[in-house]
Amino acid sequence: MRFMNMLFAFPFILPAIGIIAVLDPNFLSATITIAIVNIPILARLLRGPSLVICQSEYIKGAEAIGASEIQILYLHLLPNLASVILAKASLLLSATILVEASLSVLGLGAQPPVP
Repeated sequence: MRFMNMLFAFPFILPAIGIIAVLDPNFLSATITIAIVNIPILARLLRGPSLVICQSEYIKGAEAIGASEIQILYLHLLPNLASVILAKASLLLSATILVEASLSVLGLGAQPPVP
């Protein structure tokens, strides 16, 4: 979480410009960059609820009957975090559009033939 806090300290556009400078400026690079820039926000948001869910009795019960970590993740943890993920994703959509537009203005986003 310390690394996520460090990434969260910068505005969206600074790490985006740094990442896209390393990659080729095209649509795929802009998409990957925007995903990487949004990871710290989701990580900080999901850490608290996931720690609470991991201490729940049904998670301990699933561990007791021999469920693997992947099964616990997909069958128990992610369904309970889905509402938080969807709510934050809908709020991040506007910031994501703003970052993509800023990268395009700087010439680092989608190149001219791509709409």
